[in-house]
Amino acid sequence: MNSKYYLIERWSILSVFFLAFTFSCHGLENVAWNMSTVQSSVQSPYGPDLAVDGNTNQRESNCARTRYGRVVWWRVDLGEIKEIYNIKVFYRNDSNNNDSLRMSEHAGFSLFISNTTKLKDGYRCYKNTDTFPPLLSKHACAQRGRYVTYYNERGDGVVVPLGSRRDTTIAELCEVQVFGTSVVEPANENICLHSIAFFSVVGVCVAILFISFGFNIFLFRKLKNTKILLEKAKSSKKKATVVKNYSQLNRSTDLPHEYSEMGPDNRPAPPPLPYSISNRISPQS
Repeated sequence: MNSKYYLIERWSILSVFFLAFTFSCHGLENVAWNMSTVQSSVQSPYGPDLAVDGNTNQRESNCARTRYGRVVWWRVDLGEIKEIYNIKVFYRNDSNNNDSLRMSEHAGFSLFISNTTKLKDGYRCYKNTDTFPPLLSKHACAQRGRYVTYYNERGDGVVVPLGSRRDTTIAELCEVQVFGTSVVEPANENICLHSIAFFSVVGVCVAILFISFGFNIFLFRKLKNTKILLEKAKSSKKKATVVKNYSQLNRSTDLPHEYSEMGPDNRPAPPPLPYSISNRISPQS
């Protein structure tokens, strides 16, 4: 193998390794999947676990549902403190005719992250106040915590978007995805952060560089093969021309056909003697 190609292929493998290392430091996953859940009330048989079963279909049968009330909530226990980055909420959405009703019931909700089951001990990372929220929404919530709570309420002094249902509300959560990672230990945190900073830049740049190199090599080989084919075709044409010229050179057009044969030494046979001279030569001579 050409040493140049060998070196490029080895560096390409290293660039993939750098990228894998970068993402392994902060690869996000749904840390709420199949975790323990609880909610303020249950509208049987739609228990709280339906919101963490991995099914994102937004039909009623796939959703965790509370009863109507002035205060409703749903909570997931992540099992340990996690580094949380964002939360995605799939609200019930199985009828286009009821979209406005669903959004009015969903409107005004909050998302809390805490280390205990008490909301007052937690951090509210999102609150819907101005417009009806979409029935599939994603919210940035950069916070550490063990519990994630969906909370909604109605009553005097509660701020909700204009047009929202005022008396009671309901939680109909088909899926709640919490994206985060395990908490990095302090001893390793700086190492990982520096690795992310360094390898994010180096890994991406090296990957782009060698993708470009790979493409250039592909084009180079294509052009090289094309050049070889053209040279072969040119050489064949040249050989054919030489053979043709040689044939024309050795063909005598001034002599009769019977005297244009080749001699024993591959040279044209000499022309015959004139008739008058040949008659004077005796056979004995």
